[in-house]
Amino acid sequence: MLRYWLVFVGVIGLDQVAKLLVQYYLTPGQTIPVIGNLLHLTYMYNHGGAFGLFAGYVPLFLVSAIAVVLASAVYVLRNRPEARMEIALALVAGGAGGNLIDRVYLGYVVDYVDLGFWPVFNLADCAIVLGAAWMFYILVRPEPARGV
Repeated sequence: MLRYWLVFVGVIGLDQVAKLLVQYYLTPGQTIPVIGNLLHLTYMYNHGGAFGLFAGYVPLFLVSAIAVVLASAVYVLRNRPEARMEIALALVAGGAGGNLIDRVYLGYVVDYVDLGFWPVFNLADCAIVLGAAWMFYILVRPEPARGV
């Protein structure tokens, strides 16, 4: 269970620090190239969900994020899943928690990773996608039994 909480808190901490740095050093809409045309830091407000969809549905996003965080923690507490599933769940919950903090305190989510060809996103979004993809992989390709 310690592993779950370390990853969960780590994702939230890294996400919030990155967002604070973006808010401190950039102005909304400002773009700074990091790696040529491949990667920019672009400070954006996201009032919606993924890709800015469903702007104005803040209560739905708040309830959804709280449900994800609580459901994953309860699942880990009750079921003691294998380490890789525990980490995947913590990534999703930590990402949801990071964006939840923004929605509660700011009323929007701070996005800043700009690949140019994709909507601007943040570290919390990366954790959610990575955790969900890892869960899918675990469920589709379970780890073979040891010694077989």
